[in-house]
Amino acid sequence: VVFYLNGVRHVVPPDSSHTMLSEYLRLACRMTGTKEMCRVGDCGVCTVLVGRPTPETIVYTPIDSCIAPVFL
Repeated sequence: VVFYLNGVRHVVPPDSSHTMLSEYLRLACRMTGTKEMCRVGDCGVCTVLVGRPTPETIVYTPIDSCIAPVFL
């Protein structure tokens, strides 16, 4: 899995691709501003924006990172 986080390219090895995004951001990237509370996607504390490129622009979607694996 390859993705960009704040303009920096991240390559996630296959054995870590099923890790929850919030855990990856906090532990591997040391971005502790991403909080975890309920860990089931109910509270929204862990919400992050995921940008997906289109031919014209980038479309951003908020997701609960505690229930989204890195490969998503």
